[in-house]
Amino acid sequence: MGLRRRICLEWSPEGNYLAYIRFDEKQVPEFTMTHFRDKTYPDYETFKYPKVGEKNAIVSVHIYDVKNEKTVQVPIPEGDFYLPRIKWTQDDKTLCITHLNRHQNKLQLLLANAKTGKYEVLLTEENKYYIDIHDNLTFLPDGKTFLWTSEKDGYNHLYLYDLTGKLVRQITKGDWEITAFYGFNKKNNMLYYQSTQQAGPLERQVFSIDINGANLKKIATETGTSEAQFSPNFSYYMLNWSKAGTPNRYTLHEQDGKLVRVLEDNADLIKLMAEYKFNPVEFQAIPGADNTKLNTWTIKPSGFNRNNKYPVLMFVYGGPGNQTVKNEWGISNYFWFQLLSQKGYMIVSVDNRGTGARGEQFKKMTYLELGKYETEDQIAAATYLSNQLFVDSSRIGIFGWSYGGYMSSLCLL
Repeated sequence: MGLRRRICLEWSPEGNYLAYIRFDEKQVPEFTMTHFRDKTYPDYETFKYPKVGEKNAIVSVHIYDVKNEKTVQVPIPEGDFYLPRIKWTQDDKTLCITHLNRHQNKLQLLLANAKTGKYEVLLTEENKYYIDIHDNLTFLPDGKTFLWTSEKDGYNHLYLYDLTGKLVRQITKGDWEITAFYGFNKKNNMLYYQSTQQAGPLERQVFSIDINGANLKKIATETGTSEAQFSPNFSYYMLNWSKAGTPNRYTLHEQDGKLVRVLEDNADLIKLMAEYKFNPVEFQAIPGADNTKLNTWTIKPSGFNRNNKYPVLMFVYGGPGNQTVKNEWGISNYFWFQLLSQKGYMIVSVDNRGTGARGEQFKKMTYLELGKYETEDQIAAATYLSNQLFVDSSRIGIFGWSYGGYMSSLCLL
């Protein structure tokens, strides 16, 4: 197989340049996967796949000048690294490249000249664990500053930098996480984001704050989980709200919060679930292996009686930065769990150490030891449950998919 390219493309603001990432896989060995489908013979798929110790793709950044029909390559030294993002600044001739080392604990933002390809380092961030990649890099219309989110103070927050890489200010701070950044409104200098600052890691609300870190406003604060989608000029936003046991409600609002209309309230589904007598989702915190309080939800059996003993099915994902325990609609396998609860089973899910929205230390403590602390916490949770008078300690099972399957297997073994 000859040269194969995967291309990432970004047009400059005025459309004079096209930046792209090129993947040269000539030296990468090939791997053949066998597909057993509904045929007499299997199908075979062959593709480039670098196993440990083998050659990786050679990755490079190029900028094409539309008027002159010439291409320059950004002279990033060859080596083992990632280029997870490219993004143009407000200047039509300046491209920003995200450069991450192979160990994923040192990130640099590089500013490249579209004419020459030469670059300089704008920002360097290092972490003793690893750095999560995001899409929150925002170059502001003044052409002098940019927004960046980082966990460098232990929680994910918003920062303002100038184009020399100097920190202007930390905009948000506290023992809580920004979980989504929606953007910057240049008309009023307001930033919009989703966070855990109101009710902790179980919930999400939507807020706005000005570029100076003042004038904090709660946009969506109803108990549960809210997420927003703003129009390009921030004149309107669509709000998606739900809570455990209550399906999504979609509403359209003007910038000041005034309700324009209800787009969907899922009233028919809510009525149907009531007819089927769905059981509530209950939240609590239970001790983990080191007595850290772990967030948990429980669906108890129909007609629950504390004097009876019930079998328990634990549902786990447990992977880095993820959560199964949130006050929102959309619990995986929710309808199946409701069926099991009506047949006399108790369903429990526990967010072990390593999961998200509780700060960097809680999330990244599993670094280099994936599966250890998570498994210990799930076993501690099962032990806690087995000591409850209403639990049949001889009938506790665990179930998960993907990382949850890995976790389930570790717990059983």
